[in-house]
Amino acid sequence: MVKGKREQNRSLALKAKKESCDEDSSTSDSEDEEYAMVKVKENSLDVEIRIISSENVQSRQEAIIKELLLEEHEVIVAKMRNKRLKTKLVL
Repeated sequence: MVKGKREQNRSLALKAKKESCDEDSSTSDSEDEEYAMVKVKENSLDVEIRIISSENVQSRQEAIIKELLLEEHEVIVAKMRNKRLKTKLVL
């Protein structure tokens, strides 16, 4: 009878240990899923930041080009005015 109780206790202990391991693995799985979701969110934020940065760079480049074109246009207009004035002075 004592041996039977020992075997029963051992069986219960093994069963409890197995259930504990099963719970740990399910917890581990959910932690892995959470970690994966965090990484996905980090990656998507990184992509968004890169897109916004490239848009800002592109906008800045367009602004610089417009400024240069405007300056060039102003130089051309100034040269044309000077040329007209010289022509009027000669006549």
